[in-house]
Parts: sequence; C-alpha cells; structure tokens
Amino acid sequence: MKPPNAAGQNYWPIYIAEIISRLGLSADTLDPSALGDAAQLSQYALVFVGAGAALPPARRRRRAPERLGLCRRGARRPGCEGLDEVFGVSAEGIVEQPDAPYGISAYLRLEPGPLTAEIHAEGNAQPLIIIAPARKLVPQQASAVAALLMPSTDRPGYGRAATPTEWSAVTDRALGAGRAVYFGFDLAQTMWLLHQGRPVDADRDGDGYWRTPDARLDRGERRRDAVQR
Repeated sequence: MKPPNAAGQNYWPIYIAEIISRLGLSADTLDPSALGDAAQLSQYALVFVGAGAALPPARRRRRAPERLGLCRRGARRPGCEGLDEVFGVSAEGIVEQPDAPYGISAYLRLEPGPLTAEIHAEGNAQPLIIIAPARKLVPQQASAVAALLMPSTDRPGYGRAATPTEWSAVTDRALGAGRAVYFGFDLAQTMWLLHQGRPVDADRDGDGYWRTPDARLDRGERRRDAVQR
C-alpha cells in the first residue's frame, strides 16, 4: 500500500504521539505486528491503534485481547477486519464526511458513567465535534460511552441542533484484566483538525479577506450563535 505522505495525504495517526505528549504520558512506538505478541503487550498499560494500521492475522490477535487496555480504531476500514469482536461491537454503516477531510461529519455526546465522570460539565448541551468518517456503532458485548448525533441539515456546523440517533460513537468493554475502548471515528484526525483548522485557501466567511477565521471548521456558526444571543 502506498504510504499516505507519498500519496500527498495527511497521515493522521502520527498525531497520536502529540496527544499522548499533551497528556503528560511517556510512550513507545510499536510495530503493528506487536498486537499478536502477548508478552510484549503485557509491558504496557495502554495500547493505541491508529486507523489504517496493517494488523497481524486474526488468530494471533485473539491470543491476547485482554492486553488491549485502550485501543482506538478509525473508520477508514468500516469492517475493522476482525477487531469488532474484540471490542464487542458491530456497525450498521458509516457516516461519510462532507468536504473531506475537513468537514464536520457528526457529533458525540458523552453518556453518564464512570469513564465520563467530570470530563464534561453536567448539563452542558453542546455535543463534541467529529471531523472524520464515523461508524454507526451498535454495542454487543460493550457499553456506550458516547452517543452518535447527526448534524442538522440547516445548520450542520451548529452542534446544539444535532439530532440524536440510536448509534454509539464510543464504546467500552471489560476484557480480561483490562478494557477495550473503541472510537468509531479517527480520533487523531479529529484532534488535529480541531487544533490546526483547515488551510486558509479561500474566503470562507465572505468578509473579502483570506485570514485566520477562514481556517474554522464550523462555517461561522459560532459567530452566528453569538450574534443571536
């Protein structure tokens, strides 16, 4: 497979290293083949798996699923090719990303529970943005950590107008001695674009200038909301 950079594409999983650094964690970079090595995985408390990783054969991955203390798998491969059973989920399709790779495809709202306690202010109606293709997750042997919301047709960049669905965006499953947490979208891509925005290559807010506000991903909805208030 041609490397993303060689094809002129962003390689989003590289941003996982910066996310970990900002959390104040130390981490090692592992070859995907390590997912089939229980002894090697046992050295780590958390394991992050980037979207598009070349995974070892399923029979090797199944030998040590409990070592996947925390894994993330993006939506580039909707079938997840064997990992769905580890995370205890299935999917009923995928939410495509408009204006890829910079468009807001969906939103998520954290569900009450031990993993989400004190993460998001109670009563805050603003859902969190997903900027990547998103799988429509159905927990099987897992629990929902965050619900998947669809953008409003009229105001896709306004999260408070998003519509609830029956699907999940993030799930959690107790597995062996650890837990398997699944993000049904590319978390690294979403975090990168939230921090960096899109390239300023057009006058997107219509003010006659190319400048920083044109890097926003919400199509000026925040400004509109502030004016309405």
